[in-house]
Amino acid sequence: MEQFYEGGYIPDSVFDTLPEVLKQGSSKFTNLRERDVFLISSLGVLSGCFPNLKGVYDGDETGSNLFALIIAPPASGKGVMKWSRYYGGSIHELIKKTHKDQGGVPMTVTGGDEEGDKELGFPSTLFIPGNSSSAAIYSSLKENMGRGIIFETEADTLNNVLAREWGDFSDVLRKAFHGEALSISRKTDKLLFELKNPAISVVLSGTFDQLKRLIKDYENGLFSRFIFYKYDDVSPFRNVFGKKSGHRMDFILLGGKILDLYRRGHRQVKVILSDDQRSRFNENFSQWDQETISSYGGVGSSIIKRLGLISFRIMMILSYLRYTERDFPDEITCMDEDFKTAIDLACVFKAHSTSLINSMLLLPKSADKWHETLIRYFNALPEEFARKHADELADKLGVKKSTAEKFLEKYVHEGALTRIKQGEYKKSK
Repeated sequence: MEQFYEGGYIPDSVFDTLPEVLKQGSSKFTNLRERDVFLISSLGVLSGCFPNLKGVYDGDETGSNLFALIIAPPASGKGVMKWSRYYGGSIHELIKKTHKDQGGVPMTVTGGDEEGDKELGFPSTLFIPGNSSSAAIYSSLKENMGRGIIFETEADTLNNVLAREWGDFSDVLRKAFHGEALSISRKTDKLLFELKNPAISVVLSGTFDQLKRLIKDYENGLFSRFIFYKYDDVSPFRNVFGKKSGHRMDFILLGGKILDLYRRGHRQVKVILSDDQRSRFNENFSQWDQETISSYGGVGSSIIKRLGLISFRIMMILSYLRYTERDFPDEITCMDEDFKTAIDLACVFKAHSTSLINSMLLLPKSADKWHETLIRYFNALPEEFARKHADELADKLGVKKSTAEKFLEKYVHEGALTRIKQGEYKKSK
């Protein structure tokens, strides 16, 4: 079943068989890289749009949420991911308006398990801004009952959150990927709550250096939870006046179709595979598992095992999108076209993940040590401090004064610190 795709591109056959609402959006891009970036980021956005969409994988109920990260240099075309946000844009505006006008309307999903109807709470937004403080992100998750999409075009946005002394947000993401219960406690911000069934989707883009600050190494459990798409080519300058009209209205209309699906989603819909599809699925991923274990050991196996879950979630999304013009049944059997599309995408994602591992293996260990020192120094700093105190602390940690100065400037630039006045700083919240 596996194929080799020259240059890491997604094959044309995938785009030929997409559900119409995705095919129409992808057709706007003739550049192959841009088309790939758009599709991957669109799947990430759509994965967070349907709270009623469920499946059973390895004995556990699962939603469709995905984590995706596009890795490329500046001026490489990855900015087209902004158009994928339109798929969730109309839902986002509806949720905000409903929350403002009526104080929030409970989102309820009917049936589907022994507990009967589930009230999902009073969501206030769909998109959660990743450029907020840790406390603000957690507060948004609380208001949304653990649901939302973190959509940012710069991976450094989340790096600032991950560096906060109290907020191990990477742990939150690792648990949320599998829908594991979360307990959030933050005394200074008066935050104390639990999320029983978090459902977070993440769509990011950034450079390879930004990836290293977000996920230190491939043995980090967060690595295997992401869809990666990495390339190094830079887009050539093109005729910027060649189009008579922009894409905006086209994507607003597509977002309207997704809004309609969302509005009709008050009954749980379960996606299943046929017996033949389950057999082929297990055979394919068993083969990949053996191959990656021989090359990368247990880390490779964890990537393939989670890639299996990612592939099944993509099958769920594609199957659900087939019903933009039809009523939902209680149970949808995945079409063979969507099954093959998800496996073909998984083949591409596997190649990009292993390519990233190879790139990380070539990095000097000193880069990891510098990153660890950067975080340790920040965590040791008090909430407010003078430059003199920061220098004294750096000396105790074995950090040179000149390096400490660079660290402070970096914290200020990335928003982790605020300069109160000359020589005095305060941690951002």
